[in-house]
Amino acid sequence: MPGVVTRARPDFPRRDAELRERMDDPDCDLGALRRTYARFDVVISNDLLHHLDPEHVQELVSDSERLARRLVVHNDLVRSPGAYRLYSVGVLPLTPGSFLRTDGLRSLRRAYVPHELRSLAGPRWSVRPGTFAHQQLVRDRSLPVQTRPPR
Repeated sequence: MPGVVTRARPDFPRRDAELRERMDDPDCDLGALRRTYARFDVVISNDLLHHLDPEHVQELVSDSERLARRLVVHNDLVRSPGAYRLYSVGVLPLTPGSFLRTDGLRSLRRAYVPHELRSLAGPRWSVRPGTFAHQQLVRDRSLPVQTRPPR
């Protein structure tokens, strides 16, 4: 499953040059990155899940959970009749004759609803509401603020 890692910490040691090079590779996939034993504090994706079939969503969830030490956030569209209708009408004056309307409506039809994501991701994950027509699939291993040790 393709995925692109867009940013790495600039202070990687020299021995991690291969990992740095791999992270800049647009053909890099999360499974290959995971096999390098790379770990990150946070793993984020935006508007990706609706492009994946259920099997690949589960693969992404598994890979991102292994890569992240603390937090995973997959922000994506949520399928809803209201969002579909609003986008269908609202985008018309902004993009006449553009493929953007067709592509956006396809994306809204392909998007998952919260219970589908919960079912695909498993019990350690939560689905939280995002901004209008978006939701967030979240795996949070961070300590609650009140239980963190004092500095």
